[in-house]
Amino acid sequence: MRNLLCLLLLAGVFLLNGCSPQDIKKDVYKPLNTGEKAAAQETAKTAQDEKTPAGTPQKEPEKQGEKYIEKTPVTIYYQDSDGNIIPVTRKIPKQAGIARAAVSELIDTVENRERAESLGLLPVLPEGTAIKGLNIYKRVAVIDFNPGVLEYKNKTAEKNIVAAVVYTLTGFRTVDNVEILVNGRNPGKLRYGTDLSAFMNRGNILVNSDSVNMKKGAQKLDAYLLKYLSEKYVYLVPISYEYDQEQEEKQPYRLVEILTGKAFKEGIHTELPAGVKLLKSELKNGVLTLDFSPELKDYGGTAREDGIIKQLSYSMMQLKGVKKMRILVGGKGGTLPEGTEIGGEFALQGGINAVAE
Repeated sequence: MRNLLCLLLLAGVFLLNGCSPQDIKKDVYKPLNTGEKAAAQETAKTAQDEKTPAGTPQKEPEKQGEKYIEKTPVTIYYQDSDGNIIPVTRKIPKQAGIARAAVSELIDTVENRERAESLGLLPVLPEGTAIKGLNIYKRVAVIDFNPGVLEYKNKTAEKNIVAAVVYTLTGFRTVDNVEILVNGRNPGKLRYGTDLSAFMNRGNILVNSDSVNMKKGAQKLDAYLLKYLSEKYVYLVPISYEYDQEQEEKQPYRLVEILTGKAFKEGIHTELPAGVKLLKSELKNGVLTLDFSPELKDYGGTAREDGIIKQLSYSMMQLKGVKKMRILVGGKGGTLPEGTEIGGEFALQGGINAVAE
């Protein structure tokens, strides 16, 4: 029987035959932070973009020939052949301007494409894209591209470019908001209607949705679903859902409704059993307690159990004030069908879809 430690290995890519801890690199997930629109439009270069993402663990030097290169994990937002944005946590060499280096990984170069294709994925930014500058000031990242960033072919590519850049940059603890420039100017509305005129953040843009810009007066949540990719990997995929303004305490119920839904995009699925309901949700001292109906246990298979825990963890940890999670079934702890212990508090650790390199 697995103990609570298995719950702490909640992120990362997991293989079809279940959790593979040796392939998972520990990190601490940063809850979604929408931030407030910063006042500064003029930005100056600071050392803040050199900081690593939230929760970066102790670095381990990696040997290259006779030299040691220190690396740090960053979460890169790639895309698959169906046009779904998929986050992957990889290690890249530690360097000044780590945020710029992370976005550079999104550009379609020979080297980047080879790395992405080894994961069954593709770069998001068009070939020929170049970053002319990236300044972080007062929690606003202003990134300036050359016109090559606009050489895309369709609406999906336009949406993915914006979402991938914003989500990659807001994965750093020093960034709440993002402004995208082209040749030093704000391009306003793009070819297929995406509006870049205002600051963007994880609270006001959509990922893997019909559009990037939210409707006026709406709220959003990212539900973490799953997608099989090739015969090796199953990836967690964030999908944004818009809804009318409501009280924050209702958000866990809405997320469970989404995660137990039946109609998803082709290739996207959920491991939560049909019919499961969230009976009670309570947030106290940073711990979110979720009490489910007995249907939560209506499944079999270790891989499916891992998927359920991961989906719930990433979906709930974006909520304001949530630092840890506690799962109950019918008001009680105990174990899930494949032995995962529940009832205790645990924090989500490990970079999302983390891969060993």
